[in-house]
Amino acid sequence: EPCGHECSPSPMESSRAHPWRDWAEWEACYADLFALDDPAARARGVQRVATWRSRGRVPLAVESTAVLAELELSTALSEPVLCLALGMALTRLVNGVVDPMQQRARATSVQRLAAEVALPASLVALRHEATHNQLPSMGALKVAADQALLWLHEHYWQGQLRLLRDLPGSAHDCLARC
Repeated sequence: EPCGHECSPSPMESSRAHPWRDWAEWEACYADLFALDDPAARARGVQRVATWRSRGRVPLAVESTAVLAELELSTALSEPVLCLALGMALTRLVNGVVDPMQQRARATSVQRLAAEVALPASLVALRHEATHNQLPSMGALKVAADQALLWLHEHYWQGQLRLLRDLPGSAHDCLARC
């Protein structure tokens, strides 16, 4: 199921709750962003998310996926700048997932909250290092980016897609027009 922590509206929410034209456009973007052997398709997905940003708020999971894909495609950034960008993107993902879960009077550890949504502990550790210590190496950041994309794929994109496909025919047809 989708991670639910401000990652996205559910398919049953109003068509104005999201910046994509319809759920078919969302599906096309998903396919493009995860076309790992097709840089042109991935770039098209990144550009589509940039268009959505111009229309309004983009869910955390969509934003994080696009940023990580764009950084994987980037050839213009120096290694130190790419490390900073990856560190920030991964930190924002972890914080964006766990911060809305912080509901107790006494703060719960990021590690514990992340475990509740199956966010890899290695991403939490990387976030801690990038925030409080030294920026991790490029190798560690690339491995973490791959883990983050896998988590986003499984916990947001696939979950949303299942919800869309499990809708009764008339509801799915209606949403296809939203």
